[in-house]
Amino acid sequence: MNNRLKYKIIFPELPAIEGETDKLLLNSKGNPLTILANHAPMIGVIEKGVLKINNDNGESAEYNYYDGYFNVKEGSVIINILRH
Repeated sequence: MNNRLKYKIIFPELPAIEGETDKLLLNSKGNPLTILANHAPMIGVIEKGVLKINNDNGESAEYNYYDGYFNVKEGSVIINILRH
């Protein structure tokens, strides 16, 4: 069982960001959501907030966004940011 979550973040006018992390935090319909490796499959809408990704060195990268959607399946998550 892999303990790493693969992610891809797609922005409207910026290059996509890809990598692996232990966990990813976002705001889904007004509620904070933590996505871990081997998370159950799900699709959801994200609302204004800050996407936080834990890096290997213990620090976190943060991206502000206004809306978009995400898809979790098979140990990975794809996040489509519509406005940031």
